[in-house]
Amino acid sequence: MTCRSGRHCGTRPPHPQRSPAEDDSLVLCQLNIPEREAQPENAQKKRNIVTALLRNMGAKFSGAKVLVPGEGLSYTPVALADHCNQYLTKDRGWFDNRYDLAALPVGENTFAGVRYLIRDFRTSPLPSCVMLKGQGVKGDMPAQVTGLPVSGKADSLFFLHGFKRTRVWREPRQGDRTPPVIFKYVVHYADGTTADVPVRYGVGAENWIQKDPQGLAGAVVAWAAPFPNDTSGQQAVLYQMQWDNPKPDVAIQSVDMTYDDSTKGQYGVPALLAVTMATRVE
Repeated sequence: MTCRSGRHCGTRPPHPQRSPAEDDSLVLCQLNIPEREAQPENAQKKRNIVTALLRNMGAKFSGAKVLVPGEGLSYTPVALADHCNQYLTKDRGWFDNRYDLAALPVGENTFAGVRYLIRDFRTSPLPSCVMLKGQGVKGDMPAQVTGLPVSGKADSLFFLHGFKRTRVWREPRQGDRTPPVIFKYVVHYADGTTADVPVRYGVGAENWIQKDPQGLAGAVVAWAAPFPNDTSGQQAVLYQMQWDNPKPDVAIQSVDMTYDDSTKGQYGVPALLAVTMATRVE
């Protein structure tokens, strides 16, 4: 490729003493990837472009396989069923006395390219999410929920969750600037080992009420919608966080949801709406 100046831009010509196969070429890929996207779905689209480019170049990825939602994956939504302990409407539960998730599509739906199952009993209302105890929470919620029925082998897990922020964390000017773990999932394997899946402040989840929902560094906006009959401009927001399993060949036995010992829920309260297992279709 040549520019108007006549110089090579983005690639270098083959070395005169090397074969084309041995050429150290450069590929120029210009994508503007801001920390926060104005349109949350653009973050996933750009990730897909970069992933496809690297695959086409024969790049080798270290560690776990790179999985992109919608690309050759088989999804198995998990039925949380009796582990659900909170309602999605303000008259029965949820986070707030004014706003709730009454507008959220329940049952089996696709959000951000991933198929989920949100418990739905319209004829006989039952709890439809898993919530932990915390400030302002209605009912006697637990500090942790164990034994979520996530069972089988998976390359990735996708978590659909919301978060009610009760305390603001500000990045320090000096020292460790890593955002705190606001809650976490603990994966239990059939071989007796475990793996922590930390959800960090502003990285894996953000406040469930926002005027301008944005994608995060470690999660995408799965669903967002204005509140019915509300003129404030606020929206309900749920995030999708992907965890790539470092041990895809070992069956997962179950998953726990709990607060991290370092923060103990001081920044807010999480609610898990759904979990989906994903495996690559060869």
